[in-house]
Parts: sequence; C-alpha cells; structure tokens
Amino acid sequence: MPINPIHSFQLSMNEKGRTLFSARLRAAAKVDTKDELFAQVVGEGIILIETKNAVRNRVRGNAISGANGKDSTKLIRESRIEDVIAQQNSWEIRDRLAEEATKRSPEDVEAAGDAMLRAIGL
Repeated sequence: MPINPIHSFQLSMNEKGRTLFSARLRAAAKVDTKDELFAQVVGEGIILIETKNAVRNRVRGNAISGANGKDSTKLIRESRIEDVIAQQNSWEIRDRLAEEATKRSPEDVEAAGDAMLRAIGL
C-alpha cells in the first residue's frame, strides 16, 4: 500500500507502549474519540487500525461481492448443506451397519473376532 504523504502522520509510543492519535490524524480518517478501534497485524512492521464500522463495512462488502469474486454467504450456506447431507449419510451408514451386525450369529461374531486377533498376531 503506497503511503500518501498528505495523509501520513508520525506517531510515537510512550513508555507503556500506548500510542495517541493526533486530532489531525483522527479528522483525516474521520475517526471519533468514542469510536471502537480494532488492530490487525498485516505484515512485519505494518498494523492496520480500523473502526468497528469500517470492519463491518469491509466484511459485508466481501460477503456480498466476495474477495474471490464469489458470494461468500452463498458459499457458506452451500457448505452447511453439504455438511448436513454428509451427517445424514453417516447416520444411514451407521444404521445399516448396526442392522447387519444384529443379523450375525454369535458364532460369526466370535469367528470375526478370532480372525482380527490372528491378524494382529495375538
């Protein structure tokens, strides 16, 4: 992100690591002293500071247009539907296996157990 010298402001931290934003900086960014701010490390030595409304607008913008050109909300809904279908399929498989297990005779179950023990060398 290129630095615009007109809107660049030098900041300093006090001994407690606190940074104050000058009135000129706040005015240029249209940030009020009552605004809730969020910070995010973007890279080494780069910190992005946004108001709560700016974060909301960015997230909503990405959800509508999608950062990758797709509707993120639609993708999340489709993914959720796939999750529900997969869960239903797993329940059907579980039920089918349980039904098959009840059809086995005790001798078949014991023979299967013996075969598993032999396979692992016991």
